[in-house]
Amino acid sequence: MEFIHKKFANQNIEADGKKFFDCEFTNCGFLYSGGTIPIFCRCKLSDDCYFEFADCAGNTINLLQTLCKDPFFGPTTRANLENFVRQARTGDFLH
Repeated sequence: MEFIHKKFANQNIEADGKKFFDCEFTNCGFLYSGGTIPIFCRCKLSDDCYFEFADCAGNTINLLQTLCKDPFFGPTTRANLENFVRQARTGDFLH
C-alpha cells in the first residue's frame, strides 16, 4: 500500500510493506513485525512518534538486548549497533 502527501495523527500504523512519500506523522506508533521493510521518503515525524517491534522483528530486538547485557558479547554487540547507526545516518550500508 502506498501513501502520498497524507497526514497521519494519533494513529497506530502497521508499517510492514507500506510506502510513505512526503507524509507527515504526529503522535503515531509504527508497528514493524519483520515483513517487507517499509519505505519512508521525505516524511516528517514529530518527536512523539515511536516504533514497536513484534514477531520476527521483536525477536531480533530481544536478542540484541540480551546480547548487549552479556559480559562477553555486550561490547561487540554495542559496537556493531553503533556502527549500524552511523551507517544509517550516512546512508552508507548495503541492503
